[in-house]
Order: sequence, then C-alpha cells, then structure tokens
Amino acid sequence: KVAFRTENHVDIGNINKIYLDPFQNIWLLCDNGLLKTTKYQVENAHSLSEIVIDRLSIYKFTSIHINPDGIGLASTSQKLYQVNTGQNSKTTITTNESYSTSGIRILQTIPFRNNTIIYSKADGLYKFKDNTSLKYSHVNDFITSRVIDISLTSDSTITLATDGDGVLFMKDEKIVHHITTKNGLPSMSCRKVRHMNDTILVCTNKGLAFFAYRNDSYSYIGVYSDKNGLPSNEVKDVSFDTENYYVVTGLGLAVVPKSLRLSVSKSPD
Repeated sequence: KVAFRTENHVDIGNINKIYLDPFQNIWLLCDNGLLKTTKYQVENAHSLSEIVIDRLSIYKFTSIHINPDGIGLASTSQKLYQVNTGQNSKTTITTNESYSTSGIRILQTIPFRNNTIIYSKADGLYKFKDNTSLKYSHVNDFITSRVIDISLTSDSTITLATDGDGVLFMKDEKIVHHITTKNGLPSMSCRKVRHMNDTILVCTNKGLAFFAYRNDSYSYIGVYSDKNGLPSNEVKDVSFDTENYYVVTGLGLAVVPKSLRLSVSKSPD
C-alpha cells in the first residue's frame, strides 16, 4: 500500500478513477490532483520521490482519455486539461485556456477527431472546437437525463451512456441507434459503456449487459447479474483481459471468466 502525497505533504484525497493509457502509464484521478505512475513504481515504491504527482486544480478530477498518438484530455468539474505524451513517454499537462466554464459542472469528456472535444454537462451534450462551445440541441431534445459516460467505437461512432435514457449511438451528429429495455438492456440507468473489439459492455444498476456491434448495427447477447454469481446487480465499471472480466459492483469486485455462460433472460420491469 502506498500513501500518495504531494511534495508539500498534502494528501491527494479520494481516488475517483484508475485509468491505464496506451503507454502503460497508470493515472489516478483524485480529489486534489492527477497522479501519473506505473504498476512497477507502485509495487516497488519505497519513497515518494518515485511517484510523479501533478496537483493542478482544487476541483475533483473526473475523466481522462489518451489516444494511441499520445494526445489526451483530462477534466475536472470546471476545467479542461490537455495531456501530451512524447516518444520518450514523458508527459506534459497544460490547462486548456481557450475553454471557459459556464458554472455548470462537466460530467465527462473525450477527445474527438479534428481537434474536437465532446463533453457532457449537467444540462446536456456539447462539442468544443475552434475555441467555441456548441450544444447539441437536436440530441438534447432526445436525451432527458444526464450523459454519464462517453466512448467511441472502432468506426468512431460516439456512444452515450445515460442515467435514465439507456444507451445512444451518435454518428455524423445524428442519433443512429437507441438501446433501451425493449432491446435487451436490463435497466435504463447506465453507469459506464466499454468496448471490446466488436462487443459493447454496458454497466447498469441491474447487471452488466453485452451487445454485439458491427457494420453500424447491434444485437443483444446477454447479461451478467447475480444469477451468474455477481455479488450485486449494481455494476459501476468493468475492465477485461484475454481471460476474464473484472466487474466493479456495489458489493465488491468480481472476477468473471469469459467462458461463463451469459443469462439471456431479460430482467423484469
């Protein structure tokens, strides 16, 4: 166990998210800063000098995403930060001064093509390009609840996980698909959406749902729930490797073999 503190011996506060970037760096999103390290430094850390801490903001860090080219974005509830990783794996983090907050907190951000940032706030979905913020009005007419998570499929379709409207797919600034309980989603309250090749994993408060997505179409596969052995149906996040799914639930972490048979029955309303 490592107690992370700044050079001034200030505790970094709660760790809100763990993120592994394409360069095998581990990022910890904390209440009082953004911490970058590696699994080797954490495992062998005998002194705080081996840990790199960037204490950038008094606001809690909530999201981070870094592309394979080293360009990324991190955000707090009020600010955006550019993350750039060079060929020597050295990272620089700078405040995006062109973005100005409106006082409504940022929920999630993701870098998009052509230097565009897609982000959600408590009052809807936005894009930021050429120093200008634009609200997706046509999308916001469709979404009546908060966008909790944003991710991209392999064909650059934007996937939106909402807290009450299920999962939406947006391509060329149009909603092309809408997954609801009628399509197999166990709940309309979604926490996270993850992509594994052509499979989409949706974390909900009634289990972990799986959908196949390819050639601009999707199909229902099944759902992991307490019927399969999860300690809780409240699924908050999921990660995976070649053999297992690692499912974060309200009652602990479950390691689920990929060979485990899925429950294909829909949850009752």
